[in-house]
Amino acid sequence: MISRVGVVYNAPERSDQKELLRHVVSRVVIDNEGTISLELRAPFAYLHNIYQ
Repeated sequence: MISRVGVVYNAPERSDQKELLRHVVSRVVIDNEGTISLELRAPFAYLHNIYQ
C-alpha cells in the first residue's frame, strides 16, 4: 500500500482519495492559531519520522 500511495491519491475518483486518507491519517488537529497538523497512522507516522 505504501508504494501505491501516490498512484491512488492521484486517481480521478475523489472517493478513492478519501479512502486513502482514512487509512493514512488518524486525526486532524487545528490549534487556536489555525495551524493544521495531521496525526498519521502506523506505519506512516514511523516513516514520516524517519525522513524528517
